[in-house]
Amino acid sequence: MKYSELSPERQRLLIKMSEIGFGKISNLLIQNGEPLFLTHTKVVRDIALDKSVDVSLYNPDAALKPQVVRMLKQFGNIRDGTIPSIRIQNGLPFRLQIKEKI
Repeated sequence: MKYSELSPERQRLLIKMSEIGFGKISNLLIQNGEPLFLTHTKVVRDIALDKSVDVSLYNPDAALKPQVVRMLKQFGNIRDGTIPSIRIQNGLPFRLQIKEKI
């Protein structure tokens, strides 16, 4: 799967993660497997003073990193819901929290 094949919403999320570098996105709504940024969606940045992040992580013709593919697969599995937290390291998803009903 390539960046250029993603929906605009998914591309926006990946760009935002590369801009964040280190930190997290909280309260991200997933609707029909697509991320939606709403007013309650929050970004918290961890400023790593000894590191730099390549904000050009997503070349339109390059294959997506495995952790991005796994995250997007989880969005498809969720379909509709809220992601409490996506932890980001080096501009890539590192850890995903998912709320599930019992």
